Amino acid sequence: MAIQPTSPPSVSELPPAPNSATDTPSEFDSKANNTVSAQVAMIPQINSANDWVETTAQQVYNNAIEAEASATNSEESAQNSADSASISQNAGNILGEWSGLTGSVSIGKIALHLNGRWQATKAIADVTASEPSLSNPDWTLISYINKSLLLADSEVMTAVAINEINATQSNPLPLASSVPANNILQIIVPKQYTGIETTHICSGSDTITSDGTDTSIILKWLSGGVATFASNGVDNWRRI
Repeated sequence: MAIQPTSPPSVSELPPAPNSATDTPSEFDSKANNTVSAQVAMIPQINSANDWVETTAQQVYNNAIEAEASATNSEESAQNSADSASISQNAGNILGEWSGLTGSVSIGKIALHLNGRWQATKAIADVTASEPSLSNPDWTLISYINKSLLLADSEVMTAVAINEINATQSNPLPLASSVPANNILQIIVPKQYTGIETTHICSGSDTITSDGTDTSIILKWLSGGVATFASNGVDNWRRI
């Protein structure tokens, strides 16, 4: 709880100082004695004021730390509320397994398919004729569970799941701005597909940074493995 600082202690003013140029000897002696006496009386007042300054400075510092913590907690609470609202909204938008859906689907609704949650990017007149996939612009993958996602040729990779590739093919990178900064995108090639090459072209005006900075990259999978990239959230993927 914030502490209210106390009022500062008072410090007496010094009397007029002696002046050898204008004071008579008796006036000079009297003023000198008064000044010395006042200074002696001021010592405990000054010490008290110094103690007050030190104590109050610590209180102000503690109040600032508490205010910062309170602001952080408020921000986290607001974010948690927003996340909870988003989760609740998503839960209300989930229609169920795509294979069991019929009729039309509104924009924003979510279908479950192939271990993932797919959100409709537009109104779909006949959902049975629009299977969710990375190559179907009617849907966007918003989460994926447990398994790697096997990509067909020309399908855009995703930062939501591990992208598995089993053949020489070309798979574009998503826009770097489509994911938060430093989000990870992983590509995996099983060892049994040793020797394949994959090509990954940047979307829009993005670039990709590996040995240099280019608009595409060719990966040679000499023994399979994993390649990892991170987005700057704006216009570049960097290999890490």
